[in-house]
Amino acid sequence: DYTPADGSPVINVGVDMGLPYNGSAPDLGAFESNADSYCGFISGTVADLSGNPIAMAYVTTTENPDVYAYTASDGTYTLPLDPGSYTVTGAAAGYDCVSGNVSVSVTTGNTATADFDMTRGLHTYYASPDGDDSNDGLSPESPWFSIDNGCKKAIVAPGDTIIVLEGTYELTEVNQFNINSGGSDDYPVTYKAQGNVVLNGEYVAGALLASGFRVTAPNLVFDGFEITDTIAGFWIQSGAYNVEIKNCDIHNLSHTTEIFPNCAGVYVEGGPAVIVDVHDNYIHDLTNVASWTTGVYDMSCFNNDASGQPGSSYYRNIFKNIEGQAFHFRGTTNDAKVFNNTIDNCWYGVLAWAGYGSVPAKINTVCNNIFANGAYAFWVMDGGSITSSYNLFYNLANGVYNGTEVAIGTGSITANPMLNADYTLQDESPAINAGIDMGIDYIGSAPDMGAKESEVVQVSAGVITGTVTRNDTGGPMKGVPVSLDGTDFATTTDVNGEFAFNVRPGSYTVVASDTAKFTVDAPTSQSVTVAADETVTVNFTGDFAGNVYYVDAANGDD
Repeated sequence: DYTPADGSPVINVGVDMGLPYNGSAPDLGAFESNADSYCGFISGTVADLSGNPIAMAYVTTTENPDVYAYTASDGTYTLPLDPGSYTVTGAAAGYDCVSGNVSVSVTTGNTATADFDMTRGLHTYYASPDGDDSNDGLSPESPWFSIDNGCKKAIVAPGDTIIVLEGTYELTEVNQFNINSGGSDDYPVTYKAQGNVVLNGEYVAGALLASGFRVTAPNLVFDGFEITDTIAGFWIQSGAYNVEIKNCDIHNLSHTTEIFPNCAGVYVEGGPAVIVDVHDNYIHDLTNVASWTTGVYDMSCFNNDASGQPGSSYYRNIFKNIEGQAFHFRGTTNDAKVFNNTIDNCWYGVLAWAGYGSVPAKINTVCNNIFANGAYAFWVMDGGSITSSYNLFYNLANGVYNGTEVAIGTGSITANPMLNADYTLQDESPAINAGIDMGIDYIGSAPDMGAKESEVVQVSAGVITGTVTRNDTGGPMKGVPVSLDGTDFATTTDVNGEFAFNVRPGSYTVVASDTAKFTVDAPTSQSVTVAADETVTVNFTGDFAGNVYYVDAANGDD
């Protein structure tokens, strides 16, 4: 007769609409139950291991599976049940329940709690130059062809991995691989090369806008790809953030059209939220046939004021033979960090500017890098700025910076880095233990400068430091050359008149040199002995060189 049976889940679960009812709340349906007793409840939340709610999770009990609920958008659910003992189960598509079933007791008029913790049910897919997009991609024997096939089919989910099997992709379409579906903060989607995977763009007509990967989604990892003959190895666009690019070999990029006048190993554009983590890559042999041939071209905040936004990080990369810049920052006001890179035979090391009226680039962290065999380490223009410290400079044809001054900063040295052919440091390199801690692993008393940390455990370094001051005022003398005789160690005093060298224990002769602008008082050299972990101070005095001229309006003669 449509009255609810005793124990029905519709009893006492309605809302008061002004009609008479029995129990603690109205029943659902047309007829109110006459039962004197009323049910209790089980409620709780279903969430992932980071505490994020999971919607549409299915919750029921083993004792009464006819009563079930799907979680709301905030991950909550409620089950109305008769008093008794229950085993509560939870499940969510794409997740594994790590907390297990929950045993609870339900009493009349009360609510028991059963929460569930879930973790992503991770999937591994496979792609291959010999694959077929009609395959399921779930094994090396049935791989996809397209690396982005999971995006096209909308089946790739946070935490999944796409293994790309060895071989060469002969790219025939502009931006052939579009990665437009990403992961979550805790569960990125990873694209990993297994063996030597090459993306070759020479087959794209005109190479117009060709890239190895075009990325418009967040929380992604790209690991181990070789990319050649495209305009951009990676084209990172708006919508992409927390994108990690590592262990890639990007080389021989070129440009053959005026439509897109930029050639870059990693090209980062979009809004201020675009953040990348680029490390342990080899970017080399980029030909200057474009307006801006660049290892990393970061214009992620072009025409945007990104003050307060976290910045991208670029570290442990090797840049070689680039007929342009290793780094080109344009209108980027977020705090990009450039550290522990080796930059060899690149025209500029780091360029910072505004460009077309945008906010000037201000790169506040440039340290532990080796700049060798180029024209300049730094180039700034249009209000851009670079803050340098603990860098090594060697054999730069035109000096450390262009006409706009960039201080080389505390801890920086001018010396031969003594690099091996594979860019590891020779055992006697002055770059060993000469850097500053940037949060990555190192061996010895301090990080090395450059991309590759030496495996030699060196004796703890000592420090030779000092100042050069003026005789007349006692104020600092900036720009005075200071060196260690018989070594490649050389620097100039900073704005405070200070200099410093990180050295191995031993005896050294510190020399302060005269220039056209400065005269250093005798003695211009001082001998010191430095022990491990010891700081030795050596000070010099001097005067600004020059003549005093007199002008007399009445009696003078030019």
